[in-house]
Amino acid sequence: MKLSIIIPMYNAEKTIIGCIDSIEIQETDFKYEIIIIDDGSTDSSIKIVKRIIKKYNNIVLLCQKNLKQSVARNNGLNYAKGKYVMFFDCDDDINQGMLRNMINLIDDNNDLVMCGINKVFSDKVIVENKTLLNLAQNKKNLIINYLTRNKEFDVGLWNKVFKLDVIKDNDLHFENGNFFEDSLFVLKYLCAIRFEKIQFVDDTYYNLYKRDGMSTTMHFNAKIDYFATLYEKKVKIFLDEMSIHLPKKAYIAFKIRTRLHLVHHHINYDSRWNTSAQKKLMTFVNFKMFFNSLVFLDDNYKVASIAARYFPLLYIRMYKNRSV
Repeated sequence: MKLSIIIPMYNAEKTIIGCIDSIEIQETDFKYEIIIIDDGSTDSSIKIVKRIIKKYNNIVLLCQKNLKQSVARNNGLNYAKGKYVMFFDCDDDINQGMLRNMINLIDDNNDLVMCGINKVFSDKVIVENKTLLNLAQNKKNLIINYLTRNKEFDVGLWNKVFKLDVIKDNDLHFENGNFFEDSLFVLKYLCAIRFEKIQFVDDTYYNLYKRDGMSTTMHFNAKIDYFATLYEKKVKIFLDEMSIHLPKKAYIAFKIRTRLHLVHHHINYDSRWNTSAQKKLMTFVNFKMFFNSLVFLDDNYKVASIAARYFPLLYIRMYKNRSV
């Protein structure tokens, strides 16, 4: 078995057929399996998959109680038989050539392959296909870029091919609840591989659909603040354990990026969000350390961070009308 594709599924009766069909029409010359883990669906998702299994002989359906996608992905990893692993979401789909081209690249003595994505909103499509990860000069530089200058497709799972033996040998699994679990998993994987063996395909093979209410990032959940703080702590503890010691300013910049993500989430989905809460969230270091740490951020995030911290009312009004 060359490849295992792991797909958590929850109430996906409207999207799972399109997701699976986009995989099965891929032109490949290797054997692969699709592992679907149902997370306690209450609609007809399971019935639909059981019908699809009669059409394709490489699909496995596992079922669990509603324990969320982190547990589902871990169960998928426990079952996986492939040399390589990919993780897709049940409400997305992929374009022709993704499997063949990405597997060919990782077969060429590489440890990680990633491609560009299309972020599909109801009224627009945003392309992400430029990364700093494959330009790193050393492991520390790789991790700093990942934590402070990432885009969504850098930290996401769905546009990457991983080696199963790297995952198993380093006891990698999904944790941190259902928030930032992708980011934490990818970080640990990056620390376990050769930094010079990351390959990037600028073709946008993965279509990431941004549907309201379909993901934890598209509606408000009060737990996100707790898990964001936990994520920050877990990153620090893990890097210390790996003897990867980042400059303090780089770690602060990482926290600024994380806090800014929370600010955006609250502005979009929290009706009780206000300037006092935003100031409290962003004022976690003194003035001097805050500004010195901005050197690690891209210009747009520098401006956004300053505005979110020192001009919260203006920032809230502006962000409601445009994305940063």
